[in-house]
Amino acid sequence: DMHLTAEEGIAAHWAYKEEDNQTFGHQYESKMSWFNQLLDGQRDVAEDIDYLDSIKKDVLGDQVFIYTPKGDIKTLPVAATPLDFAYEVHTELGHDCVSAVVNGKTVSLETSLKNGDTVEIRKSKNSRGPRLDWLNPDLQFVTTSKAKLKIRQWFRKQERKSNIIRGVQIIEKESKKLGIKKTAEEIALLSGFEN
Repeated sequence: DMHLTAEEGIAAHWAYKEEDNQTFGHQYESKMSWFNQLLDGQRDVAEDIDYLDSIKKDVLGDQVFIYTPKGDIKTLPVAATPLDFAYEVHTELGHDCVSAVVNGKTVSLETSLKNGDTVEIRKSKNSRGPRLDWLNPDLQFVTTSKAKLKIRQWFRKQERKSNIIRGVQIIEKESKKLGIKKTAEEIALLSGFEN
């Protein structure tokens, strides 16, 4: 497996795995879809060693197969949680997740899923977004790079407006201190920014 991955890449590794186990033949398309999402999300992430390490774990680590209530199969790394599963199904489902039912029993969101588990995600009636403590590695709410990335993106988007306001205030304060008689917008244009 390692040789095939090194010589022909992860797509060949997945295809080789599928030959060994035809039961999960549709998983190849699922994994390629995940890989394309990874490439799209990669643009939003600076070089982050933890992020890169978690991707390696997701791609090359052992996998578990988890069922949706409708019987669809989702592939996740070993030790994935119901929150990881929710983000694998849909980003908004992950953001609004409040509890999980695994094999008919309500479990905590940091529970490790096992091969063959059936997971149902319960979401908030009101869109509320993720909790910041979900990113705390000691609490182990999420383990997959996809879930971590989506949570970070949500918080960055929420903070963007307040960061813009704070940035304009800093520019105005420093301009006044230095005796520059230009607005924040004019300074932005001089610096090559649109606004």
